[in-house]
Amino acid sequence: MQRKRKIQLHPNGRYCVKVMRCGVSKTFFLGCNKKQAEKQLEQVERDLASGRIALVSQATTAVTNADGKRDMRIEELAYLHLEWVRRNRSAGTAENREFFLKKFLSAVGEKMVSQITRMTLEQVYAAEKAKSPSKPNAGNELMASVKCMFRWADEMELCDLAFKRFPCISRTPPMTKRIGDEDMTKILATASGDFKDMLMFGLLTGLRPLELRELKRHQIKVSNPSGMTYVMIEQHKTSRSTSDPRPRTVPLCGEAKEIVGRQSEAHPGAEHVFVFHQGKPYSRYDLKCRLRRLCLKAKTSRIYSPYALRHTFASIESDSGQIETMALARLMGHSTTRTLNRYVSNTLDAHLKAVNLVEDRLNKLGG
Repeated sequence: MQRKRKIQLHPNGRYCVKVMRCGVSKTFFLGCNKKQAEKQLEQVERDLASGRIALVSQATTAVTNADGKRDMRIEELAYLHLEWVRRNRSAGTAENREFFLKKFLSAVGEKMVSQITRMTLEQVYAAEKAKSPSKPNAGNELMASVKCMFRWADEMELCDLAFKRFPCISRTPPMTKRIGDEDMTKILATASGDFKDMLMFGLLTGLRPLELRELKRHQIKVSNPSGMTYVMIEQHKTSRSTSDPRPRTVPLCGEAKEIVGRQSEAHPGAEHVFVFHQGKPYSRYDLKCRLRRLCLKAKTSRIYSPYALRHTFASIESDSGQIETMALARLMGHSTTRTLNRYVSNTLDAHLKAVNLVEDRLNKLGG
């Protein structure tokens, strides 16, 4: 009887399991919730036993058909794609891609790539949306992951697709995560100490939650000519996916500089600016749960996620009208304004200002 593997807690805050076969070791990340991680471990065990997940190299199924088109089994294509994603993308992206591709493989079964048609994709997409009829974006992430895999296979010239177009994905933008003024007052009045400093720094800089959690002291720079203090982020989310990667710089206002100084004095031996327990940085789970508990304690109108700090920063900057949209996009670390437009100038205050301008114009014309 095979001994059941045990899950472990990784330093990044997620549970994982290490598998060793034939001298090959591999770590599978299972999420942040222990009970869910144990359920995912059972699925990993089944996939290993069935051969759906392989640790050792296997003979390729790639062939060239009589018509000259390249072909291979869909399972091998998914395996090759995931290996590439793990090497070239973040751990979170690899984990999400693996999750959705497993669902796709389970839906289509054992097939060659040439057997996957546009109708196959439409059926999988429709079935996934039917599982969650109340969610407008159900099935979108699954289809986006499948599309990325097939696009990658075409670019790598691994196989030829039997279809030219993918199913049309309609996305409903999620609700804006901006923190209202009333809730902001409650949160800042309830928060205290190091955690309040961390929340304020996120509001004053618009850093992504990951950038905020992993911010290190050596990333705080001072410009020699002007003496301006700023955060320098060499490798950020957008820089890994753009053809022209640029470091992201975020100037620090007076309050932000004071926060960095206070944290340096409070934790002189820490490598990170903000630390949680025993001098270690916050994990994704730690920050999310602590902000949730703070919202419950402050009795806010809703439970906010760490990303709400970033969205609030962008919304306040946009509403001020003192900065151009493209400049704000660069400050936020976006290569275009498409993502930024989803949550800036999309508030009641901004809309009221817009309709008031129309009213004033019409009054002048009719006066």
